[in-house]
Amino acid sequence: MALKPGSIAPKKFPDFVRNFEGAVGVANWLKQHHFDCAAPANIADGNVWPKFKNAVEAYKGKEIKLFFDADLTKESVKYELPSEVRIHIPQSFNLCHRRFAVCKELTHVLMDQYFPAQDSSQGPLAQLIHSLMTTQYVIESKRIAAELNPLFQLDVKLPSEPFCFLLTMEILIPVKDRDTIITDITVKNKNTFDVASHYRIPESLVIFFAKSGYNFIFKRMGGSEIKIK
Repeated sequence: MALKPGSIAPKKFPDFVRNFEGAVGVANWLKQHHFDCAAPANIADGNVWPKFKNAVEAYKGKEIKLFFDADLTKESVKYELPSEVRIHIPQSFNLCHRRFAVCKELTHVLMDQYFPAQDSSQGPLAQLIHSLMTTQYVIESKRIAAELNPLFQLDVKLPSEPFCFLLTMEILIPVKDRDTIITDITVKNKNTFDVASHYRIPESLVIFFAKSGYNFIFKRMGGSEIKIK
């Protein structure tokens, strides 16, 4: 049974920096707090709905409603009203893309108040495609991906879209399985589609995770030990 929205919601997040380390810190903070009457909100294992939804609902103090819209084709949208938030997902999305889109829209519901309004401009799939293109450019430059990728630079303040994309990664891909995922793909040549199917996330997200150096930079920065104050 979920908490009544707003019943014990904190007034605001601790301070965080708008970069990769900040996104990981926010995710760690969320994973350490209880938003459910019966048990902790176990979002650490990719539980988007209802656990992550319950956490966002409790924090925001607003009911979150989900709709699958036949009129949408490529991108999801959210509408924030005084007493509720409505998330619309294209009806045509498969389960993996629905989970990704819902999770990313939930991160926006949670975080957009901390970013300038003009920051939010790309939908979930557009951001994922952009991230893959950036990763490919980095790979072709023959530099260490994690060193060059602008998503991971600590001296860059990220806009809302890439920040929420990184936060979505933190929710969807369990930390305890990340080394195994990398080994399966890079050493054992496991098909990325099979990995994506197992975790119910888009294959393109798995490819980004494996090729971008995400796990390397995550661990180098402190991983699950990263905290926000």
